[in-house]
Amino acid sequence: MVLADLVDLHAAATPDKAAVCQDGVMTYSGLSARAAALARGLAGQGVRAGDRVAVLAHNHPDTLALLLACSRLGAMLAPLNWRLAAPELLWILRDAAPRILAVDAAHAGLLPAALPGLQVVPMDALPSDPGPAPHDAAAGHEQGLLLVYTSGTTGRPKGAVLTGQAMLANAAMSRHMHAMTADDHVLTVLPLFHVGGLNIQTVPALLTGATVTLHPRFDPGATLHALYAHPAWPGADLSSLRAAPPVPPPSRPPPPPRSRPAACRSCKSMARPRRRPSASTPPSAPTSPTPVPPARCARPARWTTPARTCRTAPRARC
Repeated sequence: MVLADLVDLHAAATPDKAAVCQDGVMTYSGLSARAAALARGLAGQGVRAGDRVAVLAHNHPDTLALLLACSRLGAMLAPLNWRLAAPELLWILRDAAPRILAVDAAHAGLLPAALPGLQVVPMDALPSDPGPAPHDAAAGHEQGLLLVYTSGTTGRPKGAVLTGQAMLANAAMSRHMHAMTADDHVLTVLPLFHVGGLNIQTVPALLTGATVTLHPRFDPGATLHALYAHPAWPGADLSSLRAAPPVPPPSRPPPPPRSRPAACRSCKSMARPRRRPSASTPPSAPTSPTPVPPARCARPARWTTPARTCRTAPRARC
């Protein structure tokens, strides 16, 4: 059983229930049929187990259907960060070596040149073939299913492979943390090229049988409108809110500067200042000068050797 088989179970139990909403409603039966058609279409284009299928697009229901299709073929979905520049995307494409790249209209002109052997198809013209879903013998939970790249802050981005088993374990933990049920309605505004947008709530919701409203990208006005337009919003009980982003504590003012003792002229260390006579003290009778022992360095014990003292010789050391 692969990831798509779990969605098929919900399609059989609740075929008319809304699965993904974006400019329309895709039911669970529609999502299952779309994933099966894309799997047959990708297989017709030569996609086999271990191959990569890249996506460069805003959030789209077909991205989720492609993920399910790849699980049937044992292939890996490689969603690309559309915030990257063209040279960065080209480097990732050369490293991932996908067989097919699906691009939406908003990013069709981002890549200046196609790579040899890479088939670029529009997002609205993905290869599909209606019919029964294919099952590759090599497909399984132990196979790589998702290929995500790091941000490349300290070097080149690195591809991280997530197996189907890892995604199932992540979905189980997410359902437990959010107490997610089939009656929930999840709003996804984070990009699907990141595990935060794909694996935290979206995929777990579909595996649970919940409904996902998928926005192409985050927009504050659209997010608020989606909340206010919900029929249950006027009577919503916000005490049932299960999670909220943490608020950072207010910044503290810097501590006041501490008074520092005078520094030893020889070693510039923190020496104890000598007591000076006050102006009201009458001068004493002249006496013979009393030798003053050298002041011991006032540095912490871990910095100095107790046997060493400050000296007035030129270039003296503590």
